[in-house]
Amino acid sequence: MFVVATRAGLISTVFCIILCITCVSTEESVEKALSAFSWLIAPHTVEDFMGRYWTKQHLHVSRGDETYFSKLFQADNFAAAMNQMPDEAGMGTYDKGFNNTANKYDTMCGAFMDGGGIVINAFNRGWSPLSRLCAELQGLFYMAVMNLYLTPRQAQTFTVHTDPQDVVILQIAGHKAWRVYSAPIAAPFEEQQVGKKPEAPVDMEALGEPVADLVLRPGDVLYIPRGAPHWCTTDDEASLHLTLTLPTADWSWGVLISNAVNSVVLEGEPALRKSIPLSVLHLQEEAPAHEAIEAEFLARMKDVLQRVTFGHGIRRTQEHAGHREQEKNKEAASLDHPPQKSIQSTTQVVKLPEMVEVSSESLPQGGMEGERTTIMVTSMHRSLPMRGLMRPALQFIEDAAVGTSFQVGEIPQADVFEQICMTEMLTKMGWLNVTKY
Repeated sequence: MFVVATRAGLISTVFCIILCITCVSTEESVEKALSAFSWLIAPHTVEDFMGRYWTKQHLHVSRGDETYFSKLFQADNFAAAMNQMPDEAGMGTYDKGFNNTANKYDTMCGAFMDGGGIVINAFNRGWSPLSRLCAELQGLFYMAVMNLYLTPRQAQTFTVHTDPQDVVILQIAGHKAWRVYSAPIAAPFEEQQVGKKPEAPVDMEALGEPVADLVLRPGDVLYIPRGAPHWCTTDDEASLHLTLTLPTADWSWGVLISNAVNSVVLEGEPALRKSIPLSVLHLQEEAPAHEAIEAEFLARMKDVLQRVTFGHGIRRTQEHAGHREQEKNKEAASLDHPPQKSIQSTTQVVKLPEMVEVSSESLPQGGMEGERTTIMVTSMHRSLPMRGLMRPALQFIEDAAVGTSFQVGEIPQADVFEQICMTEMLTKMGWLNVTKY
């Protein structure tokens, strides 16, 4: 494996730790991983990426090829993928911020039609092409997870924030504007991330100007190193991107050393597991007994460090750095997930004579100033809120005569995700019926 890594020029310090963690990989698996990652970041080479960008700075690859990632996922796969996600996949919907709003709606599509962004963590577990890709990448990265983000048009799912991992963003559909800033804390651990909790906000004044202000289009890639603050917005159409998550905080020198010490302590003599004197917890710096207690602490620490080996750190890091995820990816990659029959742009539907009322009202915007226009679509069975900008699409269905047949993709003034989600919701309300998938 190390021969392959050296030939590829992978000389990054952090990457050397990853290579040690992946010592169970074969040369064949490393070659597959190099090939898969090379395809993701092309035309850049792995050598160039690891030397210039990895853990250092962002990389934007603008391809001008909207079909580049079509073998991984397409917009029309969305409904099928939603229907076959395993229970352990983390699915949620979010307004502007980090508030999970999924419990407010019957379905993910319901939240999306009301302006919520859809997030599916570990999306690779339920979609074979991504399962295979993540399993291949583990030949180098030990743990690779793919998340899905679908953001409605004219929306922002998350405010500016940092992540405790490196991410590679693959734009699948729509456009999305991104802003990336220099990291306020170099290579932060999870406890040091900012922007996700009120008690740990991002100091926007201290951030200064973004180091990147760009738009991702289908086929494009954006790499963001751990700790770099970022945020993104959509324009006049929804955006779907996949995020390859590489948890580099779990592969840091600090974690490796901590794991090595913990391993020795767990394997060590009973004296190390003995409770410290309760008085230690109440000691002040100038307390008379402080020097004696500190001397005992240093003696025990010296004993531990004399027994610590590199192997202690690697073994425990392997156990904690994604063994379960690795096995799940391998298992998922060995399965075929044929797309289920589900709504897509070519699906044929017919309007039914269901009594449905469409009305508009102004409601407060959650977490934002002012009001927004919300459309309420109400039948005998349920009431569905939709963003005001969906009015022209709903008008098309209202004006259609009962028995009118049309394709989902013919719904006007709506992007493909709005067309799919609207059809799914109105079908459940009994206003539409699918006649041909």
